[in-house]
Amino acid sequence: MNRDVISCASSGDNTVITNSSTHTIQIYALAFTLASSTTVTLKSGSTALTGAMTGTAFVFDVRPIPRGGLMPWFNIGPGQNFVINLGGAVQCSGQVTYGIDNAEAYD
Repeated sequence: MNRDVISCASSGDNTVITNSSTHTIQIYALAFTLASSTTVTLKSGSTALTGAMTGTAFVFDVRPIPRGGLMPWFNIGPGQNFVINLGGAVQCSGQVTYGIDNAEAYD
């Protein structure tokens, strides 16, 4: 498991995790706040993973599955970055917990 800080403030696409062309990223937990209300869309590269969500605080908590393990909220494909799109230029701060797998294991 990896954890990264989320800190961005630009309107539009903000890359949170940069991915290689040979790996997939699984987002297991995500929590962030916004300095003021605006729309947020989570994306895999240019592909939306959510619709536009409006608010100032968002939490996607860890989802355990029976017999152990965790179920990811989102899967980011090879060569795609995990992106938070902000509808306005407001500070977005938080943390993301994720795993990285070799994409060739899924071929």
